[in-house]
Amino acid sequence: MNRCAFAVLFLAFLSGCASNRPMGISCLEELDENGRLKYVDPWSSTSSFNLFLPNAGVLATENGKRRLNVLALSAGGQFGAYGAAFLHGWEDASKNLPEGGNGTFKRNEIDVVTGVSTGAVLSTHAFVAKDAEIEQLYRDTSAKDIYEQRSFLSLLFANSLMRTAKKDKLLEDNIDDDLIKEVAAQAGDRQLVVGVVDVDTGEFLRVNMVKLAKHGRYECYRAVVGASAAVPIVFEPKFFQRNVRVWDKKTKKWDWQYRKSSMLVDGGVRTVLFIDNFETSLMQAVPTRRLFSIVHGELGVEDVEDKDRPTPNGLLGIAGGVIRVVVDEHVKGSVFRLHYVATQANPGAAFETYYADASEAACRCAEIREQKCQSTFGVLDQDLFCKEFMNCLADRGYEDGIAYAVDSGKWVKEPRYLKIDSRPIACGTRPPDPLSDRPR
Repeated sequence: MNRCAFAVLFLAFLSGCASNRPMGISCLEELDENGRLKYVDPWSSTSSFNLFLPNAGVLATENGKRRLNVLALSAGGQFGAYGAAFLHGWEDASKNLPEGGNGTFKRNEIDVVTGVSTGAVLSTHAFVAKDAEIEQLYRDTSAKDIYEQRSFLSLLFANSLMRTAKKDKLLEDNIDDDLIKEVAAQAGDRQLVVGVVDVDTGEFLRVNMVKLAKHGRYECYRAVVGASAAVPIVFEPKFFQRNVRVWDKKTKKWDWQYRKSSMLVDGGVRTVLFIDNFETSLMQAVPTRRLFSIVHGELGVEDVEDKDRPTPNGLLGIAGGVIRVVVDEHVKGSVFRLHYVATQANPGAAFETYYADASEAACRCAEIREQKCQSTFGVLDQDLFCKEFMNCLADRGYEDGIAYAVDSGKWVKEPRYLKIDSRPIACGTRPPDPLSDRPR
């Protein structure tokens, strides 16, 4: 984001102007017969994913043993093109894989799907194995299909830099009622969960999309996906009616407080991907536990000095440079937290972990991004969704999906073997740096 964008944000901050909140969409505030939220589970240190899981006795089986395979799809904007194509390649290659394993994993053996931001956009198609369709959507989409720049004056009273009515229309057209009905029809004991953040409470909310689908809450379903993909400040937030647990100072009890307009945004504000805790007793009854994670991003910060465009020595330039580093570290921290929860949070019930990421694809597509993705919007240096770049990412993703399906050894087993350190992105083949490269 260039100087103009930060200047606009600074002026908007000084102005203190804000518009009234709209009445929120009704659905997430509903309680079930036990007095719990019907569709939402707030994420806390004591919360359990079991609200969304069936009893271990009815989970899928593999070689006669119970199995739980989880697919976590991360945030990452246009890098979702890589993930969509990766799933498509994995799906195509799975058709020729033998039954019963032999060290390979078939695409149709996923029991739980979780998604945040672009991962939330992918998650519905991933759940019903319509990977080719969502890949094509990424390939056909560009920035002008998703957002429009606001006028300078309107920014002073706006809740985002961009208008995103086009994004909402895109979701309505591509996650239509029929597709949501397929989620309900194919679910069985499987689950689909999307993460969003309530800005008012700070909570990371896990929304049970299967239950929304089965109850015919189609508008709410799409709005949740839209909220999870609402990058704060850049895209418009979504508003929902909610019931929130609060401490009543008068009665000295926890109680529900109804709120008519809660602000929900991109789940990636809290974490770019998630699985959360499973109850140990449930997991110990499931001997085969696997977590497949697709990380949509570069996993690094570009050395701008190396390209003769150093970080400007001014307030706004420094702010922009630091934001790049903070976002990069947030992505890496989310991956490590996910890995900890999957492998150590429940002793005796750890998951086998498998990671794929878009960093190599980003390197192979870097020249296209540099040449083809200059922004058509004044407040951005590059388009947030560049068709040429996304097509290149998708090409690489499809190749990787096939390769990982055929050879499970290509999956990265631990985050420390991803490009997870703080060195700048170094694309292409390079010899090890004897002063900074450590053994892998």
